[in-house]
Amino acid sequence: MLLLRLFIYSFLQSKMYRNIFLILCISITYLFFISSCKTQNTATTSTNSHSHFDRVFAEAGRFVVIGEKSQAIDMYKQALEYNKKSAACYYQLARLYDELGEYNASVNAISKAKEFNPKNKWYRLFAVRIFLNRNNTKQAISEYNELLKIYPNDLESLTSLAILYTATMKFNDALKIYERIEKQIGITGEISLAKFEVLRSQRNQEKAYKTLNELINFYPLETRYSLILAEYYTENQELDKAKKLYDNLLNQKRNVGLVRLSLSSYYKATKDFDQSFEELKLAFADNSLELEQKVRILLTNMNSWTGNALSDEEIRVLLALLVEVHSNEPAVHKIYAEFLINEKRYKEAQTELLVVLQNEKNDFSYWEKLMSVDEILRDYSALYQHSQEALQLFPTQPTTYLFNGYGAFMINKNKEALTSLDAGLKLVVDNLELESQFYFYKGEVFNKEKRYSESDSAFEQCLKIFPNNTLVLNNYSYYLSLRKENLQKAEQMSKKSLELDSANINYLDTYAWILYCLAKYSDAKVFIEKAIRLGGNLDVNIVEHYGDILYKLGEKDEALRQWKLAQRLGTGSDFLKEKVEKGMLIE
Repeated sequence: MLLLRLFIYSFLQSKMYRNIFLILCISITYLFFISSCKTQNTATTSTNSHSHFDRVFAEAGRFVVIGEKSQAIDMYKQALEYNKKSAACYYQLARLYDELGEYNASVNAISKAKEFNPKNKWYRLFAVRIFLNRNNTKQAISEYNELLKIYPNDLESLTSLAILYTATMKFNDALKIYERIEKQIGITGEISLAKFEVLRSQRNQEKAYKTLNELINFYPLETRYSLILAEYYTENQELDKAKKLYDNLLNQKRNVGLVRLSLSSYYKATKDFDQSFEELKLAFADNSLELEQKVRILLTNMNSWTGNALSDEEIRVLLALLVEVHSNEPAVHKIYAEFLINEKRYKEAQTELLVVLQNEKNDFSYWEKLMSVDEILRDYSALYQHSQEALQLFPTQPTTYLFNGYGAFMINKNKEALTSLDAGLKLVVDNLELESQFYFYKGEVFNKEKRYSESDSAFEQCLKIFPNNTLVLNNYSYYLSLRKENLQKAEQMSKKSLELDSANINYLDTYAWILYCLAKYSDAKVFIEKAIRLGGNLDVNIVEHYGDILYKLGEKDEALRQWKLAQRLGTGSDFLKEKVEKGMLIE
């Protein structure tokens, strides 16, 4: 029942239903208990012992404040030597034992607190908390019943007890409590719906219908209660009654969006999925339906629309409606941006993220998403610009410097790139992966600047952190081969990258090229041809390298053919055009 789930969720956020959780989290400070102690126990203690008790009790409280639990326990025990019936001491001991996970000691201490101050509501509620933390619902229920003997009209305890009865499937007991509450405060939506849920669980349709109708009669202008009744009719296959009720509600023209939303569930139940989606669209297009409900419905049903999964196109339609109707709501653009990223529609995601950041400039996570999308799109000018803006807002975020350094590098601002990479590297703390990325890009920038010694050093530092980083192994070894330096080391690194990723055409090309530089032409041909078979025939550099290797092996006609193919694929080396024109290898 879609609407019932939504309303139960809403009611659980209301004050009455939150109280059980608030109750279980209440902790009375030790100052309160000093006061209670004075009023409770001074008649039975001497002035001197009373003074000693106060001093020790206060010292125990100080240990509590600074987090020294063991010392606090010792001091509370000392305080009990001056006042053996101090309920406040026992309460504090119970709380400390509970925090330390000493269940039995905590139960014993709170029992003593209740013994010496049996009417203290908060002691009993803390006892409930102890029992519930250990899933001892039976004892928690018993504790609530004892409390209600003292405070029979305590609404918070009554409501909490009814929830526990329901959770433990003691439905009749729960109903008795709800009826007791209604006698005290009259009919309310929260209690009536809770009672209806119990009756529904019992499959007591007659009383369930009666409860809903009483609620509707008491609140005739509350559309949501009528919708829950319509959904209950649908659940029980009383479809004509449900449809008649929906028609009446639409004629009233109140909360039309909510009615449409519930109607979509009705049509799903009747297997009319097209009409179900039409109603859902009408609900999303209606301003009267709260954005929070639309978002919840969309997120929870994006992958599973009650047995009839929404198609990607249907999700797009709903998201488009959401953006159209709630264009001023940042949350909508966030959801849409996330969806576009998941769909790999990066250009649209980039636009949507910019809309988000118009209103959410201080949300770093969306700057990070935007910069990642810029990188995926290879929109390096945008990456540089957006990272520059992010740096002004988040000068201590190292990833921003990494994006900025990379963006600057890709648009040939090498000096700026190095400045950003150096600044960001200083901000990295306990993140080896991020640290290695900084060194990698520094190596790339230094290589581009022909500062080879510094480039090699940066790559070495990167490999020191992650020796199996295949990208570093490949790039570093390739750069060495281009310089014809340290080729034996280059061969070892390239071979290692292939052992880790044997089907990567770029790694195969690098290894083939290093073998070529070592004059191992036959071996080079084996690896370059594997790269060609795996898709390298569409890469200008791989095809050109293939031609060079063939030429060295004396297959000059085939080498020329490969160079011509490379030329048609794009821009190769500076010598490619001359190789084609002269039909010979130029190096």
